[in-house]
Amino acid sequence: MPGIDPNIVVHKLYVDPRFQPIKQKKRLFNNKKKKAIREEVQTLLKADAIATCPKDFYPLPCLGRLVDGSAGH
Repeated sequence: MPGIDPNIVVHKLYVDPRFQPIKQKKRLFNNKKKKAIREEVQTLLKADAIATCPKDFYPLPCLGRLVDGSAGH
């Protein structure tokens, strides 16, 4: 999140490389909830709390290690 020192808060996901990612089914919401979700997303986008990014259904595993390995570390 912009403005937060990574020395204070860091999030790490420890993922077992033997397992494939699972794409979950789309959730269905009633119109009242859809409207509330849209409004909340717009609020978060305006506050720069979240940003749009392209979908990546097959992310590279351990990208940090791949970059370090290519740099000779």
